[in-house]
Amino acid sequence: MSAAAIPAIAFDDAQQRFGQLIDQVGNTHESVLILGRAGQPVARLVPLEPSGGIRLGLAKGRFRIPEPSDELDAEIAAEFDVETLPDSGLPATTRR
Repeated sequence: MSAAAIPAIAFDDAQQRFGQLIDQVGNTHESVLILGRAGQPVARLVPLEPSGGIRLGLAKGRFRIPEPSDELDAEIAAEFDVETLPDSGLPATTRR
């Protein structure tokens, strides 16, 4: 898109109509607005690009989750310096 085709908005006008300009950039074909001060362009208002969201399955097959085990639970609890409740695997207390 050439600079001549991009609408230029005076800074004072942009301050008063900021909400409208955000809507214009985000919801219409008007994808870029140039903000100017004293007849000179100083900023560009553009919509954010979509982030793409969460990519599920990105690490599929790269990690092995071990089967639950009381021995492993106790080993992990010891690494974090906590005691586990019997039959629950939940921390009971923290040693200090």
